[in-house]
Amino acid sequence: MRDGTLVPAQLSELSSRGCYIDTLEPIPIGTELRLHICDGNSACDVAGKVIYMHSGSGMGIFGMGVVFGKMGAEQHSAIDTWLRELARKPAVRPC
Repeated sequence: MRDGTLVPAQLSELSSRGCYIDTLEPIPIGTELRLHICDGNSACDVAGKVIYMHSGSGMGIFGMGVVFGKMGAEQHSAIDTWLRELARKPAVRPC
């Protein structure tokens, strides 16, 4: 977060405007944060803000929606590349 606190989390539902984050540490709505997104091959740092939060049905797992802040060309390019790669992967369908 902006105060330097690190919160481990897993990102999902990536879009060009934001993402959903699963974490064990709740982060209040309105909190501004700095995301370090890494897929193992490349990484991108982007500013964000928590716009909604919910708990995982009393199991201590929280999730939150984050909207990205202003991004430079490199950040847009990294996210667009990930989105193109994800779009090429076949969807997993239940049996």
